[in-house]
Amino acid sequence: MEITGYGITTLMLLALASPSLAVESGDICTNIIQHGIYDYFRSIDVRDNASKMDKAICDKYESLKSSNLSGSANVDIFFAGGGSASMTKSELEQTAKLICSKESAESSAKAVVDNASRIIDPHAVQAWRDCTTQYLISTGLKAKTEFREEDQKYVAISVRYITPEGNPAGQQVKNIILDPPSAFGCKDDKLESCSGCRGDLWDQTRKREAANLGSAYLTVACARSFPSTPVAIGDTKFIAPAATIQVHTTAGDVVRHLAAVPVAPPPAPLPAVPAGTVVAFGGDESKVPQGWLLCNGLAISRLKCQALFNAIGTAHGEGDGSSTFNLPDYRGRFLRGVDGESGRDPDHGKRPAAAKGGNENNKVGSIQEDLVGKHTHGIKMTRLAAAGDARGVPQDEVHAANTEENTQKDGSVAEETRPKNSYVYWIIKY
Repeated sequence: MEITGYGITTLMLLALASPSLAVESGDICTNIIQHGIYDYFRSIDVRDNASKMDKAICDKYESLKSSNLSGSANVDIFFAGGGSASMTKSELEQTAKLICSKESAESSAKAVVDNASRIIDPHAVQAWRDCTTQYLISTGLKAKTEFREEDQKYVAISVRYITPEGNPAGQQVKNIILDPPSAFGCKDDKLESCSGCRGDLWDQTRKREAANLGSAYLTVACARSFPSTPVAIGDTKFIAPAATIQVHTTAGDVVRHLAAVPVAPPPAPLPAVPAGTVVAFGGDESKVPQGWLLCNGLAISRLKCQALFNAIGTAHGEGDGSSTFNLPDYRGRFLRGVDGESGRDPDHGKRPAAAKGGNENNKVGSIQEDLVGKHTHGIKMTRLAAAGDARGVPQDEVHAANTEENTQKDGSVAEETRPKNSYVYWIIKY
């Protein structure tokens, strides 16, 4: 992708300076180690972006933090986009303290280098050592780097020089080397042919002008070129090769490495629906999807529907006893979970089979017909007074039960007791 014009340049530089990308003043060198950790995982074919790598590492750390993190046993981390990494518990702990907590990042970066350098790209370790050495003293060459890790597209290097007291100024940038040039949209090894880099340091260097280093930062910001056709390296395809940016100055060199970017894996296929799965289908019976059958109790071939027969057997009926078996017959029925040992179905031992040879009692496929359970009704009592009784107390009590018939709104008596319901077809995967 070529980047041309002032508007794109401004956008790229603003993006690199946004809060999500900015380097904290006290942790100028820390993000080099973070970048090195991501590059290590990319080098072993982990294809997640940085935030997903963070999540995998932090989730694993949280799951183990409450348990014993000591010991030499390795911990396997599996990434959502594919790939995995094996780390010692100590390496996981040190890495998580840097990536997950974001506290005391500078000391955490040193702890990772000291105790978990195996999982950091070696280029990053060297760059971090150079960076921390530069900032041990208040003068001399200073460099900071900003990476956009989410898509690994942009990188910016800023350099300045603090002249020691009593020394004359005069440090300069000698040149900038992009390796390979094509990784940043260059048509050849001449800076004039490159379309992917911008910034005041880049402009002066490209024009062969002397870029004098002072206390203000000079910046080169580059966008990697992602070709439309992935490049195969071994068994892995990459959308961008590994690349290096080198800023050579009279006061020293600044070198930053970018790992190759693997092609993101295709979306994981949906898991296969196992034979015997029953779902509600809201369409017409003529539109039942391929691979599914209506739960209508029909006898079907054991051979042609072998996967379904292996799953449900003769639970719903044995068919002809040899070559066929029955589908479930759920027409007009509500489904109920097998009681098992729950005790919620007091009649689980009295359930008949749905068809000949099918399961009975406390097993899948058995059925029950309508039944009204034990219950009581309240009865309103009315006393009728005898005529002429001044007290209104009857000589004999007449009990009148105030009852209501189970009738529909139109006055007809219902044939069943039921909740509000809506029709669906039950279908089964075969």
